[in-house]
Amino acid sequence: MKAKLLFTFLLFPFFLLSQEYPKEKLDSLNAEIKLHANDLIEKLKIIDKQLESGEIDKEKADELKKEVAGNIGKKISNIATESSEIMNEFTKEIVVSAFENDIRIDTVPKNDKSNVEIHIKKKKKSEDDYRRTENRLVFAFGLNNALTDGTLQSLDSSTYDIWNSNFLELGWGYKTSFSKESSLVNLTYGISFQWNELKLFNNQYHVDAGDYTQIITHSEDLKKSKLRNTSIIVPVGLEFDFSGNKEVDGKMIPTRNKSVKIGFGGYAGLRINTKQIIKYDPPREQKKEKISADYNTNNLLYGLMGSIGYQDTNLYIKYDLHPLFKNTETTNISMGVRFDL
Repeated sequence: MKAKLLFTFLLFPFFLLSQEYPKEKLDSLNAEIKLHANDLIEKLKIIDKQLESGEIDKEKADELKKEVAGNIGKKISNIATESSEIMNEFTKEIVVSAFENDIRIDTVPKNDKSNVEIHIKKKKKSEDDYRRTENRLVFAFGLNNALTDGTLQSLDSSTYDIWNSNFLELGWGYKTSFSKESSLVNLTYGISFQWNELKLFNNQYHVDAGDYTQIITHSEDLKKSKLRNTSIIVPVGLEFDFSGNKEVDGKMIPTRNKSVKIGFGGYAGLRINTKQIIKYDPPREQKKEKISADYNTNNLLYGLMGSIGYQDTNLYIKYDLHPLFKNTETTNISMGVRFDL
């Protein structure tokens, strides 16, 4: 069993990359989100022009902006929900398929007591089993960006693309209840690998200039310019699970992951690698470059995290307390969806 758990953990990224349907579907949904976002921007510009020309007053402009933002916001929210459902089902399918052939061998004596008969049976985990400590595969993804002054308002003028700067996290998490009679309060801990990407606009790229990192304009047309940080972190926190208890054979047994959950805590870790990926528009022969350097990013990572969710799906946020680049006040923030499988 332990070998199978490790095998599944190590091969999960390759399973993910080998499946075409979820990737194509999610790319399509992402494209829809971009179209709606661009539509929102254009409509807001039209309203601003009507306000400047005197066709409408400020009160009417604010009313129209709220209406437009509300309608398009609902469309984007529906697409985000669909993306979450696709990834939830996809990751569950991978993990379940890895364990569906798990077996137990029983030996049953024959009547002559000289031989044994071997029966192969699938293991069944009782829903009534309760252990104070459980472990699960953790998978999270979402949007990643940088705050220049510690406030979310700085995202409005961010150097990095909001929709194309992403994060991915894969790890193994443990949860231990403080009480044998209740699963309400739990200590959570584990280990995870995370990949944070930041995509620049307008042909810009990062340059390591000794004691600091510059963002400058490239001499050629760039199709892509991303900075990717790979790290390993150890999260520790508290989780409140409101699943309650259920009665089994006259006894009240605690349940887990059946209702609303709220978690918060912190994490610490180490940067493993930093890589800049630059992709050129044709006709350049060398169309893609991967440059490994530290770019003055910090080796020691630490920050805060929080989540709120239902059953296995959580809204997830992480905020680094350390500067992303040395000698700056730039900090990294990640927001997305986490699945506890």
